[in-house]
Amino acid sequence: KSFMELLLKKYGETLDEKAKSYVGYATDGAGRLDIMIQDLLQYYRCTRDMDIRQVDLADVIAKVQSKPDMQLQGIDVRVEYTGLPTLLANQEGLQIVVTHIFRLLLLQLPAAAEPVITISATYAEAYWQLLFTGNGSTAEPGQLRDIFNLFYNRAQQGVSGSALNGMAVAKRIIEHLGGSITAEQAAGGSMAIKII
Repeated sequence: KSFMELLLKKYGETLDEKAKSYVGYATDGAGRLDIMIQDLLQYYRCTRDMDIRQVDLADVIAKVQSKPDMQLQGIDVRVEYTGLPTLLANQEGLQIVVTHIFRLLLLQLPAAAEPVITISATYAEAYWQLLFTGNGSTAEPGQLRDIFNLFYNRAQQGVSGSALNGMAVAKRIIEHLGGSITAEQAAGGSMAIKII
């Protein structure tokens, strides 16, 4: 990328439009590759140095809600939950997971209706099961199948320029903590994210 920029700077006036467009393609491609490398580094580093301790899930939800980027497009989203547990986990890791789940559900929520994200927790067979649902649009089967792919649905990740799928990061963190995360269709047809 640097050499292409030097080439354009030094010889830009002598290059014809076709040559300039080739330099532009090379520069853009190098920029995209750089972003992809940074995304992969982020993906593989997201589980590094995780200290495991008791984490209040209600506190995690409150911290994620207070982030400025959670107020997507000025939508006033109501988050409903009661009786969330304290889990043996990593605080920062859970905040990253909840942030990506919220971003995903916010993209599904209707702009006109009253958008709601509901979080429920049930305890069974020595495990907590968490369910995040939104009252949004109907989830497509292909979307449920591919939602955790590393570079799935690049345009909707909510991170400028990034190709990395936040739900792939969420899955990596949850599995590192010894759990599992899946996407399924909720009762009304909208998407639900289940963590065990």
